[in-house]
Amino acid sequence: MGETEKRITDLMNNVEKLHYDTTTLETFEKSSKEFQNLIEQGLAKSRGYNLQTIEDRMTFAFNATSSL
Repeated sequence: MGETEKRITDLMNNVEKLHYDTTTLETFEKSSKEFQNLIEQGLAKSRGYNLQTIEDRMTFAFNATSSL
């Protein structure tokens, strides 16, 4: 058995002894629910999946005239 396997086995055997701090997770869940309520009331908008290419983001408008 390799070193990694031994470490995984030890972790699996001691998982009951680990103490997880759930306060952070509960805070995130509460914030998410509050934000969802704001969206339902029309006071906020979900950004969703907004990945864009450089071409989509970098739009320039030029107002130039030529004096030929």
